[in-house]
Amino acid sequence: MNWYTNIKIAQEVIESPQDVTYLDIGHSKADEFKLPNIIWAFLKGNLELVEESSDAPGHHEAFGDRLDNYRDYTGRYESDTGRLSINTPYNIMGQTNQVPNILMRRLYQQFPDTKKVYVF
Repeated sequence: MNWYTNIKIAQEVIESPQDVTYLDIGHSKADEFKLPNIIWAFLKGNLELVEESSDAPGHHEAFGDRLDNYRDYTGRYESDTGRLSINTPYNIMGQTNQVPNILMRRLYQQFPDTKKVYVF
């Protein structure tokens, strides 16, 4: 059994969800959750995290010019619910739902209490 099989057993991975949008996960007002939401980006092979705040309400505020929507994977983690979103980069044909194994491993290591993963 490989690590990805272990992750799928521990949590539900939902690709292209129909009942949840990207904006439904981790986009909140500060008083809606007890624990902070985390904004993350996979930049040049490094997983970088920023706590959601009024200074960093989104990825471009948190990561600035280093973020490239055609190259980088981004997402959010809801600490209260254990929901994790993955927004895949754009390519010529649109977006791809393929997530690199190394990114899945790092996300699972960083957020071990993840209950569901939504890939957009």
